[in-house]
Amino acid sequence: MSTSHKKVVISLPHHLLQEVDRLVQAEKLDRSQLVAEAMAQYLQEHKRARLREELKEGYIQMAGINLQLAEEGTSEIEELYSYEEQLAEAK
Repeated sequence: MSTSHKKVVISLPHHLLQEVDRLVQAEKLDRSQLVAEAMAQYLQEHKRARLREELKEGYIQMAGINLQLAEEGTSEIEELYSYEEQLAEAK
């Protein structure tokens, strides 16, 4: 599979570049590989965080809906019990 690459120029603080270079040597990579992997990992984590937030908001919305449904169900059950009592008393 062929992947096209585009050259990008970035500025980094000196201490960060030193750490990158140490890691590049230790892992036998080049800077481009390291930066590409780091960016891909960052983007993946960002997507996960956004999804978690969307799920959290959905669960909060569903909690209100579920409470409303439960309250409606409780009301209907109480009406059913009352109706059953009336039937039992009518005998």
